Amino acid sequence: MKLHAVVIGWEGTEERARLIAAHVREHIDRVSLTYSTSGPDLVIPGVAAARVPPEWYFGRKFAHAIGAWGDEAMLLIQADAEATSWREVVAGCVRALSTPPIKMWSPEIDVTPWPTDVVQLPFSSPSHYRVVAHTDGIVVGLGADVVQRLKQLDYRHNNLGWGIDWVALCYTYAHNGVAVRDQSVNVRHAPGCGYQQEEAARMMRGFLTQMTLTEQVQYEFLHRAIQSRRNRLRTQNAPGQPLVGGPRQTAPGPVP
Repeated sequence: MKLHAVVIGWEGTEERARLIAAHVREHIDRVSLTYSTSGPDLVIPGVAAARVPPEWYFGRKFAHAIGAWGDEAMLLIQADAEATSWREVVAGCVRALSTPPIKMWSPEIDVTPWPTDVVQLPFSSPSHYRVVAHTDGIVVGLGADVVQRLKQLDYRHNNLGWGIDWVALCYTYAHNGVAVRDQSVNVRHAPGCGYQQEEAARMMRGFLTQMTLTEQVQYEFLHRAIQSRRNRLRTQNAPGQPLVGGPRQTAPGPVP
């Protein structure tokens, strides 16, 4: 399987983006870095670095990254992610995407609006994989056909990038695939975001109108499964206790 890693960086994460790209390059032949900065250009041996305008957030950066995409699978990494071993992250992604019917993979992420308790689907598995209704876009592996589907979309009105993960998930389940959370690989993620979530949600609503009918059907199933799971977990908590699985979020929140 051919794997191409994409690191997304922005103002304030330049050094972390550079280090992630350099470490990942030790284990993958093709690594790209799409970033914005007011500082000097980032030059990393063996990494194709593309500097883009500072007003480009995740959506526009992602669109730029896949503009000339070939037939590879993708490992997408946001620059505010941390891993004890990027080698393990790469190996986990390769292992999963080489195992049909897995088309989407993500590690366990400590700070996410989509914790495993909330998004896991009720299918038993003897392995460290959990079949999930959402993966989050902090660190995620995408099968080659999933990337090709995302390449077909228009990102001009979705600068903030919410909904990209939803289209990938809905395509995956509409085409005999599954998305999994890998409990054997862990990633840390810095909390917070630097944009207006109301604006991101508005952009997402327009962006999701590009889904096919079968993808829209999958969206309804997956979204309702998550809401049902949240409600079930809420009732399991004693009064005054925090919600099991983290606070409620109504939409995914990729970083700039």
